[in-house]
Amino acid sequence: MDVGVRPGGNHTLLGVLLICFAPMLSAQTTGTISGVVTDVSGAVMPGVAVQAISQPGRTVQNAVTDDSGRYRIEGLTTGSYELSFGREGFETARKTLLFTTESAVLDVTLGLSGLSTTIVVREVAGTVADITGKTTASRMDIPDRELPVQVSSIPQQVLVEQGVNDMVTALRNASGVSAVRKWGMYDYYTIRGFHVGDRGTDVQLVDGMRLEGNRFSTQLNNVEQIDVLKGPSSILYGGQALGGAINIIRKKPQAERLYELFYRGGRFNTHQVGGGATGRVFGSNRLLYRTDVSYENSSGWREAGARRLNVTPVLSWFVTDRIRLAVHQAFNRDDFDGDAGVPVGVLDVPGFDLSRRFNTPQDFARLRDSQTQLLFSVDLSSNFKLRNSFFYRWTNDQYFTAEGLSYVPRLNQVNREFLYFQHHRRPVQNQTDVTGRFDLFGMRHTFLIGYEYEDFFNITDRSTSRSVSTTPVNLTTFAETHVFFPEDFPLSRADYFSNRYHAFFWQDQIALTNRLKINVGGRLDDYLRRAHNDPWANGQRVSRGPEQRRSQTPYTYRTGVVYTLTEGQEAYFGAASAFRPVETVPADGRELEPETGRSYEIGHRWRGLNGRFTVNSALYRIVRNNVVIALGNQRFDQAGQQSSKGVDLDINGEIGRGIRLVANYGYTLPRFDKYFESNGTLDLSGFRPQFTQRHAANLWITRSWKSGLTASVGTRYLSSVFTDNANTIRLGGWTTFSGALGFRRSFYDWSLNAENLFNRQRYFVAQINSNQVYPGAPINVFTKLVFRFR
Repeated sequence: MDVGVRPGGNHTLLGVLLICFAPMLSAQTTGTISGVVTDVSGAVMPGVAVQAISQPGRTVQNAVTDDSGRYRIEGLTTGSYELSFGREGFETARKTLLFTTESAVLDVTLGLSGLSTTIVVREVAGTVADITGKTTASRMDIPDRELPVQVSSIPQQVLVEQGVNDMVTALRNASGVSAVRKWGMYDYYTIRGFHVGDRGTDVQLVDGMRLEGNRFSTQLNNVEQIDVLKGPSSILYGGQALGGAINIIRKKPQAERLYELFYRGGRFNTHQVGGGATGRVFGSNRLLYRTDVSYENSSGWREAGARRLNVTPVLSWFVTDRIRLAVHQAFNRDDFDGDAGVPVGVLDVPGFDLSRRFNTPQDFARLRDSQTQLLFSVDLSSNFKLRNSFFYRWTNDQYFTAEGLSYVPRLNQVNREFLYFQHHRRPVQNQTDVTGRFDLFGMRHTFLIGYEYEDFFNITDRSTSRSVSTTPVNLTTFAETHVFFPEDFPLSRADYFSNRYHAFFWQDQIALTNRLKINVGGRLDDYLRRAHNDPWANGQRVSRGPEQRRSQTPYTYRTGVVYTLTEGQEAYFGAASAFRPVETVPADGRELEPETGRSYEIGHRWRGLNGRFTVNSALYRIVRNNVVIALGNQRFDQAGQQSSKGVDLDINGEIGRGIRLVANYGYTLPRFDKYFESNGTLDLSGFRPQFTQRHAANLWITRSWKSGLTASVGTRYLSSVFTDNANTIRLGGWTTFSGALGFRRSFYDWSLNAENLFNRQRYFVAQINSNQVYPGAPINVFTKLVFRFR
């Protein structure tokens, strides 16, 4: 169970706040806990006895769920409570909650137990918050339904049912989003017609903090939920957030002691083992821990194997009822074999086997990643909170693969060229904000004001003596003749850069009436980039390269209005802007213009079946100016304007008789409005940007029975895409199906999943370098067994 509190910070600040705000901290407030109780099939449960007991053991109040399965307990003072939920014939659920807000929602599923989420704590009227209490769409305690934006949430329950252990597969459950894996290890996302390969148009976050650098295909064993905020979000998360922001919300400690062990195995010689543990430290309700561990070894489709290890310990300390501190650490040690795909030319070779891989046996990519997050929060009063989040990432990313492939028909061979680099990345971030509520002229204001600092420092090692061609592959014999290089990788150049941000941001959610709400906000970023490339020879630096400096001070905004049409139904309009600072200098020395963007969005939300079923839809238009397009070898183009318009639809929830539905559809019309290639001879205005689809749809239906049996079926459709901006090479659309069976008992789960259920052949899921494509995998069947202990 997530306890719905917001830890983080440092001891010096903690001591000062305890002294300065002691009078405020002594105040007492009362609030309400409410929620819905369901059984394993998703049916609501009337007549469940609910009891709230304040620690250490005084009964406060009792309640019984009504015909809709709802309960409500009022008049609770802040503090620690044990809540129990029981009805004859069902397992009694007991959870400890540190109650610190005006209102909390605690939804319960009886008959289930374990580390998976069966009890969900939500802040103020229904939004799942991360560990700091910041929701993805606003960074405030405001439910998504009151904001003029669209957010697609992928809960752990869906990830478990689908057997997901990577971001590419998980993101198919969000409308308007497609994700692909390139080079066998890097993840790339397309959101609302903007592809991250176009110099970055989205932001990836972990618990609200930016994950800088390459996006390795790491595991999701420690993930509670994934939120996708659509459209520009620079006022929340700074530069680059034009297409959207993807927030990975990690699992948090629970007060109830629980242990979990699991094994997962399947095709492509895939084996995964892991476990988790959570509970109190020394029996204290104020000190909680959690640890998740997973190791996966797989040979992979096309022999693009991987060995992935994740270890994530967490410690949460509720210093008092109003002060929280947490330390969240993550370690990733991942090794990949690499995959450069298939040259387009070989697709016309009769009988060519798409499972053939052209990378050499020496290819590798190695990730050594450490993420440290310190979170502190204090309730200054019943209406005001101070929060601080510090995040430091230490990453070494070493890459050596034959990624450049070209087919020579005359010789019937594929030529190969290596690329070597090693990134040493050390980004550090800190966010400090104050949030609260007040009434002015009869209107309720929920506000946020804060400051953010980031310094993203990087050194990249390059070796020209290893970034060279190797022996080709003859398609007649397919014999491997590569001679291993010495892996000393002599340094020829070291590239340095530092991206530094100072940002001030504010936001105000104004409730003009009970039905009408306005959201306004802005952010001022002071950006400075310093970079230099230093030549090396014989293990020593030859000279310091000339320093390149780029600075920018953009101001971005978001504004919108939400109107409640009826209970459970809202309409909204929103507008926002975004920016991306200049991070590149072309080889010809040209100074590129900073990228900017703006969007307009109209949406509608509907909730039915007692809030268990939701339909969210949005119409949008996004315009991006001064688009930087990488051409390779330090060459760049800059398009005058690119735009995208379309519709996103998300449908989620219980439809009765134990049937649960997850469905989404995105229709996008991306295009270059003004784009002449740098030589001026080719006008690409009106063309579609590479690897942006027009249609993307996903469906997942699950049927649950009281016996613990579940059955699921799903389908995924993506329309055709072009591999280049000139739209000369087109990859056809495709549809695949998937399915799952599961069985659950109080102490174990078993599941059997199948991807590409009908074994579709010859479809392509990604591309690199315009002329290299990735064949989709054949049917993949895997099983998972989970044991839980108290």
